Amino acid sequence: MKPLPETDEALDELVGHDARDLRAQLLEIGRQAQAIVPFCVGVSLMLVREGLTLTLVAGDDEEPLAEVAEGEPGAEAEAEAEADGDDVLSEECWSRVARQDAASGVRSSLSLPIKRGSRVVGRVDLYAAAAHSFDGRHVELADALGASAEDAVTDADLSFSSRAAARQAPNTVADLRDIDVAVGTLAAWQGRGVEAALRSLEAAAGGRLSLAEAARLVLGLRP
Repeated sequence: MKPLPETDEALDELVGHDARDLRAQLLEIGRQAQAIVPFCVGVSLMLVREGLTLTLVAGDDEEPLAEVAEGEPGAEAEAEAEADGDDVLSEECWSRVARQDAASGVRSSLSLPIKRGSRVVGRVDLYAAAAHSFDGRHVELADALGASAEDAVTDADLSFSSRAAARQAPNTVADLRDIDVAVGTLAAWQGRGVEAALRSLEAAAGGRLSLAEAARLVLGLRP
């Protein structure tokens, strides 16, 4: 798997972070995921504090691999329907409905939270080209990827929505850069620490503006 172009760009432009370590972490997550689930065709790493999503995909930049190793999708759906009968509340039935709106090449997904103590600081989203690819592997994947198997969610993102979020990564990094500069500017103006300057910026945003919008207003006031 390889990074989306936007992920590459974001990693190149990150300020205030060790982008080399983050790139290495992302690539290692992809390597470990494919070692455990060979049909894994996409991986996204979401960082809560930064609001940043970084994504790896197999195949070209637009779609992951479309081959499904379990056979024709129609035959699989028919077999699943026979197994489920009329139980419309079954998890398998829910997953089958979700697969009708799946992205090309994605037949199963798994989301694992990344925790520091009781606090969720990130998430790893995994996508595979075969249904049931992650069954029975939650704990193994969580241990290998530095995530938690607790509160794992299966087949909730068959549309690969995290890839769309990752397309915005360069804009997110630009916002982070503006916020960093604005906080530094406020700290210098106020003669206070960075944490106090950040609180001032949050107060200036006041819920009416995003933090990045407030930062750009501050930067516009610089002599």
